Formats: sequence, structure tokens, C-alpha cells
Amino acid sequence: MLSISQDARPFELFVRDALRLEVDEPTAPPPLDPAAPDHRDLLTAAERARAAEQWQAWWRAALAHEARYHGARVTGVPLAWHREQAAEREAALGSPPDFAALSGSPELQRACTLLHPELRSWSRREPPHESPVTALQSQDCGDVAAEVAGRWGAELRHVHGVVLAYGVAGPWRRLAAPGVLVSSIVDLETEPEAVVTEVLESSVRPA
Repeated sequence: MLSISQDARPFELFVRDALRLEVDEPTAPPPLDPAAPDHRDLLTAAERARAAEQWQAWWRAALAHEARYHGARVTGVPLAWHREQAAEREAALGSPPDFAALSGSPELQRACTLLHPELRSWSRREPPHESPVTALQSQDCGDVAAEVAGRWGAELRHVHGVVLAYGVAGPWRRLAAPGVLVSSIVDLETEPEAVVTEVLESSVRPA
């Protein structure tokens, strides 16, 4: 019915912020909190412009893989499927040390190769947010789903959603697709019921 993924410091956002890339992607959240170190000098201005274009497609692909993976957790799938998904994700998004899958995006590939070692030390810093899981456990998501189903005349089995929450600055959320919502952890902490309602409604609401 509902799957929540919390990732305080995803590598994709770390790359965007460390390079200070200017992107125009509606599903891209605000900057990370705490802020990533400034490494814009790793690329020239022209290279950073090309990397920004490449990053947007990379981010959309990352969201699609995360949504598919966590969405499957709601219904349950065989372990072999998860292995296949992990392999597909690596083939599409790349993996350290060389991020070979990004060979068609050379500026982005180079940045990922250079930045990945630093992510380890930076990501050990204590995040400023508490986990929203406790707040969500205090709600009866089943009641919310039943209310949504009744409001839209949908079968309860069709009411489902995935929330992908990231440790970014301030309250923020966007629908990435029907049943898929990208959110700041702050929004999950402060408005859990609104987040749950919005993502579940989007899975059954007419376009």
C-alpha cells in the first residue's frame, strides 16, 4: 500500500551540489542539508554546463529505479527480482570506481569518479533530521488509503504509493509520477498525513 524510502545523502544530489550544477528539473529537490562541499573547480564552466544537462537524465533514471524497487516492496516480489533490479540499476546509473555506465556522459562520469571517495567521509556527518518513520507509524495509513479509495471511487487494492524522501533543506515535495512522490525529510516530519494522502490520491486520481 505504501513504501517509504529515506536517503539523507544520495550520491546524485551530492554530485549536483558539489559541482554547483544549475539544473532545471522539477523533481530535483533543494540543496542537501548539510551542504555539500564546493568542488566546482573539478570541471571547467563549459564542462559543468554539459554535466548539468547529463545530470538531469541521470536523476530521472535514478528516481525511476528507486520508485520501481520500493514500489515492488509493497506487493512483494521474489528475491531474484531484486537482484535483477540491482543489476539494471548499475547498468543504467553506474557504480564506483569508474562509473562505466556513464561513458556516454563523460563530464558527469569524470565528476562521479572524482567525488565518490569524498562522499564516504562527508556522509558520516550526523544528519540534522530525525527519522520520519516514527511519525508515520503513529498514523493508520490503512484508514487514509480507505478514505482516499472512497473519495475517488477506487478499489482499495489500487491505492498505493512510494515516497522517496531526501535530506534536503526546508519543506518541499513534488509528484514525480502517479503514486510516486519525492519529498524532503522535513515534510515527512512535519506533515506526514498530508504526504501520505497526496501520494495515495495521485495513484487513483484521474489525470
